[in-house]
Amino acid sequence: MAMMKMKFNLRKRVKLAQGIWLLNWCSVLAGIALFTMGLYLKIELRRRSEVMDNAESHFVPNSLIFMGALACSLNAFAGKICYDSLDPAKYAKWKPMLKPYLIICLLFNVFIFFIAVLCLVTRGPLESTLAHGLKSGMRYYKDTDTPGRCFMKKTIDLLQIEFKCCGNNGYRDWFEIQWVSNRYLDFSSKEMADMIGLRVLHTCLDNISNPEDPECESEGWLLEKSLKETITSFLGVLKNLFKLNQVQNAEGDGGDKAPAVATVS
Repeated sequence: MAMMKMKFNLRKRVKLAQGIWLLNWCSVLAGIALFTMGLYLKIELRRRSEVMDNAESHFVPNSLIFMGALACSLNAFAGKICYDSLDPAKYAKWKPMLKPYLIICLLFNVFIFFIAVLCLVTRGPLESTLAHGLKSGMRYYKDTDTPGRCFMKKTIDLLQIEFKCCGNNGYRDWFEIQWVSNRYLDFSSKEMADMIGLRVLHTCLDNISNPEDPECESEGWLLEKSLKETITSFLGVLKNLFKLNQVQNAEGDGGDKAPAVATVS
């Protein structure tokens, strides 16, 4: 027994064909969007391949590109069939292909659902791959003179600026590694070690949340702000001092001038 049996005249058949044709081309646009999304993700992952742990992370963009291209092909083919169905002579050559095409579409829908589930499942491993790769890359941040690693500092700096982040899980990640090149540090200098230690100890004691509890945690740092912000703030202070000095000199020059006295003879 037929299910959802309906009668169609010529006008209804034309409207049905036009409606399915429009839906197919909307699906083509969706496939193009899916293909573009996969291509963009693949390019972004390649740009940041230095901070990726392995190459398995390309499963998601490759899947999006493949499914997008397949969706465009199948729906464009269906759109052609719907367009030719208005002409009985042209429709006759497509009629034997309809059943195999419907089976392929059914398998495609099952496959695209399976790929969507896999993409959602691999989100965790993708984030883990980036996290481990970034953590490994941070260890080479200081190797600006080492061939093959000299680009790592610039890559991580641009990554943090673009996403407005600091470190992997937070700024404290930088406290666990040596991120300054050895050529800028003199480890034999006792004065430098004492100065750094005193600074960290001072800020650590100032930030104790409960002074009555000596075992409570507190934060200490060498610079309260980033190096760039610290330099900018320091230059701003020097600029203000320079302006103040100019104003004081101008006032001093004006006060030293004796008022002119007119005499009448």
